[in-house]
This record gives sequence, structure tokens and C-alpha cells, in this order.
Amino acid sequence: MLSFFARLFGRTRRLSDEELIRRINSSERPLAVCLDCRKLVQLPPCDYCKRSAPCLELRSRADIKNALASLGLEAPAKINAPPDIAPALIAAIRNATSRAKRAGQQLTTEHLLLELLADLACARVLEAFGANMERMKERLEAALPATAAGQGSPTPELEFTIRAATVHALWSKSDVVNTTDALAALSKQETTQAAQLLKEEGVSFSGEGIQSALMVKEVGEEQDEESGKPSGGGSAARRCRKSAGEAGPS
Repeated sequence: MLSFFARLFGRTRRLSDEELIRRINSSERPLAVCLDCRKLVQLPPCDYCKRSAPCLELRSRADIKNALASLGLEAPAKINAPPDIAPALIAAIRNATSRAKRAGQQLTTEHLLLELLADLACARVLEAFGANMERMKERLEAALPATAAGQGSPTPELEFTIRAATVHALWSKSDVVNTTDALAALSKQETTQAAQLLKEEGVSFSGEGIQSALMVKEVGEEQDEESGKPSGGGSAARRCRKSAGEAGPS
């Protein structure tokens, strides 16, 4: 609860544009900004005007840009917030989760890699490394858990992969975590069958990985520009997408 003096101070003082932008973009960023009284609040409704409708959450870079635009302010060049997750990666994770749930399995790195094979951006990277997409698909399906235990709950390796993908996006100076970031992160999980399969197919983002990482970044940027739907992609990826569709809705 805000103290009496904090409430009094908040009601009588209107933050300047510069201070509002600084506070929104600070490392101690609150969860929402009230568009009515421009106060920073932890959760709607606003502690000051008691209205919840105009409060916008500030959980990601997109949230911050949207909130500042709604206030008629321009976002700073550098936004202190986690990268957003690309729609294509969200869809891949959801599809992988649905597949695991239908089989009553835990959600593994193999489930995610299987979905990424059907992603055109990832397919372009894999084919650039000379990976055999059809063979990878067959081996991944065979590597899925044989027993029903988990109901789609993620394994620790998969959770770490998602965090590592975010780190990879930050390293690439990207505002978005793309499917290609997840692919690079999967290759680092050396104890998983997904990483072993990528290694056997010659897919590596280390060593002379500077060049391969730049390739991932370029593909990811194209994915950003086209709203998660990059153009192009190999025929193997299209076959994987078709077979995924034939397997039933996710």
C-alpha cells in the first residue's frame, strides 16, 4: 500500500515526459502505466485514480513501445526489457506442447526440434549446413518418449533451451527471440538427443560459429520483418509442414 505522503505526492505532481520515459525504462520497471493519470503502478486498478481500463502492462519491449506511443511519446533507442518472443516460435512451442499432451508425454527438446523442422527460417539454416531434414524428422519421432508420463510438462532441458534462446537473441542484438535462436540454443544442450542429432547432421553454432551465428541472425531479422513468416525455404521444410498438418491439428 502506498503511504499517505506517497499518495499525496503522486496526486499533486505530474511526471515530465523525460522522467516518465526514464522510469518506464528503468531496471526496476513497474508492471503497468496508467494512461489516465500517467502514474506507474504495480497492478491495475491504478492506486491513484482507481481506474483499471487505461492501465497498460510493461512486461516486454513491445509493451513499452505501445504504452509510450499511447501517451504520445517516442520510445528510447535502447529499451531495458526482455526481448519479445516471435509469433513463429510461440506457435512452434504450442504445437510441440499439443503433440506431447496428445501422447501423454513430457515436453522435450526433441518435440521442439521436430516442430522447428517445419519452420521455414530454421529449414534454411539447417539446409545451409547440409542437414537431411527427412532423416532428422524420422529420427526425432523415434526419439520421443515411449511411455506416457508428463502430459506436456516441459523438461528442465527444454526450459533451459528457451532461456538460452533469449540469451542468444540478446547476443545477436535482436529485439525478438526467433525460431533460429531456439535452434541455436538446442544445439548447445549436449546431453539431449536433439543436440546430438544436430551435431551428427553437421549443425554447429560454435567454433567457426561466428559465421553461422551471423547467418542465424540474418534469417531471424528477415523473420522479424515479415511477422514471423519468412519467404523462401527448402522443399524439405515444406514437406515437414505438410506432414505436420496431416498429423492432425495441434
